[in-house]
Amino acid sequence: MNSLRLRTLVAVTVALLLLSAPLIAAVLPGSGGPKGPVRETSARPNPTYKVHDVGNLWTAISNFGNYGEPNENLPSGEWPGGSSINYIWEGRFWIAALVGGEPLCSHADYGNYELDPTEGSYYYFGAGPKSILDGWVRYDDMTDYSGHTPIGFEMSQRALTWSIPEYDDFFVILMEVKNVSGGTINGAFVTWVFDNDCGAGEGGDPDQPNIDDLVDYDGWARSATGAEENMFTQDWVDPLDLDNDGDTGYDVWGWERANPFNPYVNGYEDADMPESFDPEPDGVWDEYQIYEVEDGPAIYGQPGTDFDGQVLIKASTGDTLKGYLISRNTSYMYDGDYPQSGENDTGERTYATPVDGFIGTRMIYIPQDPFYLTEDDTMPRPYSHQWWNWESDPGSDREKYEYMTGTHSLSNGIKFMPHPFRYGAGAPVFDYRYMLSCGPFSSWADGETKKFVMVTGIGKGIGGMREILDNAVIAYYQGPDSLIGDPVISPVEAQAGFTGASNEAIASDKHFLLPIPPPIPDLHYSGADRAVDMVWDKSAENEIDNFLGAVDFEGYKVYRSLYNAQNMQIIAAFDNRDEPVLLKDTDGNMVNPIRVNGELITYFEDGYQEAIAAGGYDTVLVDLPDVRNTYTDRGGDFMGVDESGNPITFFHDIPEPVNGLKYYYTVVAYDPDKIATFGLSSIESAKSNYRKTLAGAPDPVIPRPDAIVKTDDGTGTMDDGYDGTPRKASDVRVVPNPYEGTALFESRYEDRLAFFFLPPLCKISIFTLTGDLVKEIEHEDATSGAEYWDMISRNNQKVVSGLYIYVVETPDGDKHIGKFLIKR
Repeated sequence: MNSLRLRTLVAVTVALLLLSAPLIAAVLPGSGGPKGPVRETSARPNPTYKVHDVGNLWTAISNFGNYGEPNENLPSGEWPGGSSINYIWEGRFWIAALVGGEPLCSHADYGNYELDPTEGSYYYFGAGPKSILDGWVRYDDMTDYSGHTPIGFEMSQRALTWSIPEYDDFFVILMEVKNVSGGTINGAFVTWVFDNDCGAGEGGDPDQPNIDDLVDYDGWARSATGAEENMFTQDWVDPLDLDNDGDTGYDVWGWERANPFNPYVNGYEDADMPESFDPEPDGVWDEYQIYEVEDGPAIYGQPGTDFDGQVLIKASTGDTLKGYLISRNTSYMYDGDYPQSGENDTGERTYATPVDGFIGTRMIYIPQDPFYLTEDDTMPRPYSHQWWNWESDPGSDREKYEYMTGTHSLSNGIKFMPHPFRYGAGAPVFDYRYMLSCGPFSSWADGETKKFVMVTGIGKGIGGMREILDNAVIAYYQGPDSLIGDPVISPVEAQAGFTGASNEAIASDKHFLLPIPPPIPDLHYSGADRAVDMVWDKSAENEIDNFLGAVDFEGYKVYRSLYNAQNMQIIAAFDNRDEPVLLKDTDGNMVNPIRVNGELITYFEDGYQEAIAAGGYDTVLVDLPDVRNTYTDRGGDFMGVDESGNPITFFHDIPEPVNGLKYYYTVVAYDPDKIATFGLSSIESAKSNYRKTLAGAPDPVIPRPDAIVKTDDGTGTMDDGYDGTPRKASDVRVVPNPYEGTALFESRYEDRLAFFFLPPLCKISIFTLTGDLVKEIEHEDATSGAEYWDMISRNNQKVVSGLYIYVVETPDGDKHIGKFLIKR
């Protein structure tokens, strides 16, 4: 949060409190009387957010025109999902028009929200006919706020998210905009503005993440006169590897290695050093997507490239490259080098989770011909790409309209503004925002609805972002009315926007026809002593797949992760088949046991991944245990039956849950392969049913020792019974001991010590070696034998390195004295 935001925090907090009240004073008609179309507001729903968290990009989306939650209480462009690293501070929908020759703008903007949930509407949020998690809302600009003149627009918006690999790093917005003004609207612009802070949140960029970001555009650009104004026409990369040499032109971080703005051209780590810094041209400007269509027209090299005018060939097959070239139409931002740091910290590459994502917003569909229709491009294009900083935030409707039209004084007459370094803005020190606008729309009749499709996604480097947003375009065309078919039909003519955003209309839409996995199981779990107990429902086992018209369920997979809710590993699986199977994880990686020179190696054993990478192994098919709806994770071995009917270890030496560590669990339902009939591989439900707080944040389960001793069953292991004997003071252990800088069981590197195996009632007293009392902790828990200390003294000071004495005392006089070492 920058200094400007800090100065306005108090006023904005008051405004947000008003928005959360049952009767929202902020949306009542102003005392100045109507200035335009006004609607009674008493039946408007409360403004609210819902969190889309089924994929790898998590974000809150509101019912009043913004994307991401700026107060940082909910995921806001969190990527990777579960990392607590956010890329969006606030995304905003703006819409403007000329009314009586004067520009008016209605918008969602921090501290000044002029769009409200429509009277009688509701927030549909759940499994949808289009995606794994849909969110449908309606809002309008009909409230006569002080200082705001309603134009007369009503928006019907559907947000789509998926958990399927290749489609899980973006969210799509289907937007229907209806003129409800009572008259014709002219000079209208539909716009998305994003104020992104790449790397905000715990574990992210520690050096003011809003200050060091940079901004640019990826796509076609031309001025109003048709003259070239900022040619985004580089040919540095070959993303489809058309020449089949294994080189795409991107480095391992997703940067074009030949780009002079690549901050690591002369500063790569040895392991990341490209073999060459030369470009890898393919005849297509990098700002264009190659959309392959088997029956489409031949694709020719673009002007100025090494293949200008030549038919492009796929070297791997020798066939002519066919399809369409589509401008990427993308505004984007990324984490740059913090100007006050003494090192190059672009992308925070030294962090456990780097801030290496590029976040981009792309127009997929615009309901008019391109701003300038040319033969070298086939898609409608935005009207302008603009950026500014917090010192030049537009305050008036006129200023907002000037940015939309590329006529603001700071635009310098440029409709598609270049990178700040090309523009002459210098180092990023002003907290940039970007705007992507489309229009102008004139003669917009009363009651007429126009449709727009926008996607926002995050990928590793510009190469990853391009691939992800290209996948969104591919997903858009997954339907009978797609580009596939008559090659005479251009994409402009083939696309029809979408049927509608309502629950009734969207089901019949012929775009985004992606396979949908079984429903997400309703999972519950709790911690025990070195174990976690899970239970889930059976809804996925009886769900009808609309694609097939029949139940399409095969089994469950159990995943867990340590420290945070990402990088989940599979630990168990169950199916309804009575035969050995090949099992894969979410990313399509095989997890079956293998044999190398006759030796069985399983998923959790050393050497498994190396053997898979090296090849030369035999896969062991395993009959999984039958479907069930409960499971207890105690680590150890997970068993199945081999092809000969003999018991066999599927997963060997799964690490036992450790008391005091943070774990996250998810159970997914999956369907069978349908390669032979439909060409579809097995897919699984989203890994989003881990435990959450009321605010929607990941909530870990922490196994912990019991306050009473378990019974030894005579085999050296503990059974599920208790002998009723309380723990003794002498049982207590301090973990970790010594403490060296960071407790590994803390996901965010907080200072914390744990006292384990405590009696049900006791007091812990901590002293320095000289006898000074540092802290007292009262433990009163008949079920848990654990307490945690944040290493803050009773005087509210962080304790220093040294040797400390602790004393555990019970009410009946049992006493134990021990020591622990802190090394900072």
